[in-house]
Amino acid sequence: MINKEKRTQKQVSDISGISEVTLRAKVKELTEKLKIKNKSVLKK
Repeated sequence: MINKEKRTQKQVSDISGISEVTLRAKVKELTEKLKIKNKSVLKK
């Protein structure tokens, strides 16, 4: 979410030039590294 504008995984992957699968893998990797257990905190 940028400037409180919601984006779908498809939109983010298209803009960034990566697949949705890669995007999900990167989010998972980052949440594990940052020890975030509840991804809903990322939506705030």
